[in-house]
Amino acid sequence: MRSLFSKCLIRVMVVMVALMFISSCSNDSSSLEIDYDLVIYTHSEILPLATMIIPAFEEEYRCVVGLKAFPEPEDLLAQLIEEKDDPLADVVLGVDNGNIVWLLHNNITQPYRPSGMDSIDEDLHFDTSYNFIPYTYGYLAFLYNTERIQNPPENFGKLQDGSWNRHFLISDPRTSTNGLAFLLWSVSMFGELGYGHFWRSIKNNIFFISATWDQSYSMFISDEAPFLLGYTTTVAYLIENKDTYRYSYFIPGEGTYMYAEGVGVIKDSNSLSLAKQFVDFMLSIEVQQHVAKTRWLYPVSERVELPDSFKNLKVPENIINDRINNIFRASRVDRWVNRWTELMID
Repeated sequence: MRSLFSKCLIRVMVVMVALMFISSCSNDSSSLEIDYDLVIYTHSEILPLATMIIPAFEEEYRCVVGLKAFPEPEDLLAQLIEEKDDPLADVVLGVDNGNIVWLLHNNITQPYRPSGMDSIDEDLHFDTSYNFIPYTYGYLAFLYNTERIQNPPENFGKLQDGSWNRHFLISDPRTSTNGLAFLLWSVSMFGELGYGHFWRSIKNNIFFISATWDQSYSMFISDEAPFLLGYTTTVAYLIENKDTYRYSYFIPGEGTYMYAEGVGVIKDSNSLSLAKQFVDFMLSIEVQQHVAKTRWLYPVSERVELPDSFKNLKVPENIINDRINNIFRASRVDRWVNRWTELMID
């Protein structure tokens, strides 16, 4: 039986599929064989943050954490849905505010409102049921190479102009959280009746649709195309890690979409008290100070000092997420993704 105050050595086990963090293992949840105090499911993009903060959590709560990381977010969601009647995880870490719709639809998590939410801006309380507690967020934007582009499109209308033929790198909403966020942005902007026309209008302007955002980013850095769908904070990453100021970003004048990642407590968790403590931990200054330089997004805590590269980034005035709140349901998102596939892939 898992004990909260285990005497075992502090350690983190990362179980992955086709990733090079630890040796490749089966995706079967039974691969978590040790009697852990807390089991966390996440995906590969979250590993830099997770592996940095979990040892501190283990030390503070004198527990042993099992961390299972799936290659992609859709693999994580599929496993959670498969296990929903007999869950092996206690916490899910890193689900975004687009994919959370499937967690809610399948009743995977349970409500928990940590006290730390009181100090977080109300605009970041995306899930009012508090199944989803955000720990980081960012704004969608189009990055561009200033050495190739001097006057980027000012609005969605100009984005559709034929002069930008084969200029844009985007990612697939079926396999990428960034790609799904762009699809939701388009539905927020044009509505269910108009988003299809928008995608038809920009199809010829897209240079490549990648399975993952990393693939699009690599092509962008290699100058294969001058525009990349990313985040305003991606510019900060390029300054800090590539020591280059040749990239900037633009947001269409009509508004942008806010992307967020969150943490949730699994329904019927075997370690409910410890799972809730981990959610509290994600909102602590100790964790929040690492968010910007591991996820390259904003921490939800305003008490954290941001890297200098963030300080010249403008906070968009018009965030349009709330335009689809009343129609944001799993069946609707499935329909939007299927329609996108018909228009852009089939």
